[in-house]
Amino acid sequence: MQTIIILLDSTKMTNPDLVIRYTLPERIEEYTDNQITDTTIFPVLY
Repeated sequence: MQTIIILLDSTKMTNPDLVIRYTLPERIEEYTDNQITDTTIFPVLY
């Protein structure tokens, strides 16, 4: 299993809870060309 570590600065976010819950998974999908997707509970690497 591989691990991804993401460092975030919540002081730069207008609403950290929403960003982490909704925007972050979308950005990860975009960045990885949908190789990593959000399954709501845990991201899955294909």
